[in-house]
Parts: sequence; structure tokens; C-alpha cells
Amino acid sequence: MWLTKTGGRGSDVLFCPVYVSSNNGGEWFLSDTGFPEYIYVHSLLLRDSLLYAGTYHGIWERPLSEMYLLEATPDTVILEFDQSASTMLYIHTNADWSLEGNLPGWLSADIISGRGSDTVTFTAQETNYGDLPRSTSLQLSSSITPDVSVTILQKPFNEFLSVDPDSLVLNWPYDSRDTLFIFLNKPWVMETTLPGWCEASVQTGNGNDAIIFRSLEKNPTIQPRTFEVNINATQLQSVYVNITQKGKPAGFESSQNQEILIYPVPSDGSFCVESHLPVKQITLFHIDATVLETREGAKGSGKEIFKVNRKGIILIKIQTADHTFTRKQIVY
Repeated sequence: MWLTKTGGRGSDVLFCPVYVSSNNGGEWFLSDTGFPEYIYVHSLLLRDSLLYAGTYHGIWERPLSEMYLLEATPDTVILEFDQSASTMLYIHTNADWSLEGNLPGWLSADIISGRGSDTVTFTAQETNYGDLPRSTSLQLSSSITPDVSVTILQKPFNEFLSVDPDSLVLNWPYDSRDTLFIFLNKPWVMETTLPGWCEASVQTGNGNDAIIFRSLEKNPTIQPRTFEVNINATQLQSVYVNITQKGKPAGFESSQNQEILIYPVPSDGSFCVESHLPVKQITLFHIDATVLETREGAKGSGKEIFKVNRKGIILIKIQTADHTFTRKQIVY
């Protein structure tokens, strides 16, 4: 350990081993190379970047930088769930080092050995679609210090179940409709017994989807009626949605349905917008706010056929003389 003597007439006759710790005293290893044999050290002094050892016949000094400690920070390297996510491991040493152990197929490292302080960049080779994190352990090794264990962990895919909107409202007449959009990357199921006055287009799915709820009869009373549906996916928190059918307007017996209809939902890009009200303007927006098309006034049939080449969520703004309606469409 000691290379330079600053004074004195020679070495003493007693041997004193010197140990160094790189983890705050958790482990100690012998580091007394460079001392004369059988020397007795009766005092140590640390000043700036030098460590001094006092003997009866002289003072020996050694730079701390030459003590060859081996450290890695952090001791657990965490990657995000997605492919190509990367993060760095910082290695602190003046010695030769290497990472020992097998890298799994989902992980790569830009270097696995070197000399002196350096950084190792770990990169995820694939997305972790599992429900649990995955990890592997490597040993940072050097010939002059104990090995340091390093763990590399990749987070699981942050799945969550979401719907839009959080409640639906059907008009009071027969064949009123509204659409519930589901956002998820795994199978889901609607665990609800529907009342006799309502039906759903689907009750199970796999991934992003939509459910069209349709009234099977007009509401014969002026009071609204409602029920709750439960959308569930394995190991995820369920989502509850209220479905309400409006009450019949007092004194109004007409079965005229003024609902704006969008079909089919979801769509491959071609779909129909149908209105029982005179339409002044229809505008299509992508979810990123890009205007895809603006069409002035619907034709006499009240139906407009649209074709779009953008995938994702499309917002449809329908303006009539007295109202503005907004509907959503999923294009796959």
C-alpha cells in the first residue's frame, strides 16, 4: 500500500496489516502492498487526498486514488418497460474490471470490461409485457477487490384500463344509442346483466374497442332510468360506467328520434354520419387536433359517408342550427 517514505532511519520490526473498505465497513479487504516487511504503524492521518502512516523512524504517504477501491452506482439499474429503454451504470475504480455473468436476451450492454472509472449503458431489447418486473444479476469483478453485485431490473408494462366517457346518456325513444370507448392492451369483459330495455353491441373484447349501447324501447315515464356496467380485465382495477336513458318529455308522444348516429364503430376508415336534424357543418379532427375534413351542410338524405386514412381516435363535430354535437370514432 505504501510507496513513499518521508523521513526516518529504516523499518521497524513489528508487522501491522492495513485493510480498506469500499462499502462503509460492510466488507474489508487487505491492502498493505508496498510496505516494508514487519513494520509497525502507530498513527494514521488523512489530509486532503493523502493518507499518512507514522512510524518511529519515518512517515509513509499514499494517495487515496491509488488504493484501488471498486464501486458501482447505482447498485440496482432500473429500465423502463419499453423496448430500447436505456440507463447507465457508473463504475468507480483505478483497476481493471469486468462484468461477469450472462446477459439475458432482453438486455444488452455496450461494454462489459475496462480499466479505471467508466460507464456501462444497458439497453432493453424488448418490451416487458408481463405483469411483473424482470431482473438479472451481474458481478462487477476486479483482481484486487471483492466482487460487487449489480442488479438490472426492467419494469413491467404499465397497463391500466380506461374508458371514455365515464357515463352514457341515451335519449328516451326506441333505438337511441351512445358509444363507450375502451382503451386497453389485453382482454376485457363486461360483467353486467343488462336490463331488458337496453342491449350492448359486444360484451367482451381484446384490446382497444367500443361498445354501442342501444335502447330497445322508449322510456314510458318522465323519470330517467339507469344501471351500472362493470368493465373488468385480469389483475387490473375494474371500471364502472353508468348508463342512463332520459325520461319522456312531458306531453310529448312522438317517437321521432333526433339522435346523431355514427356507424359502424369502430371503423376501418369508412363510416357514415346520420342526422335527423338539418346539418350546417361536419368537421373531422384527429385526436392530435389535426383537422382531417370539413364538410358544409349534409345532403337531403341526412347521411354523409366519410373516408379517412388516419388511424386512432377521430373526433366528429356536427353543427346544426341550434346545437353542436361531438362524437368519437375509432379507426383501426
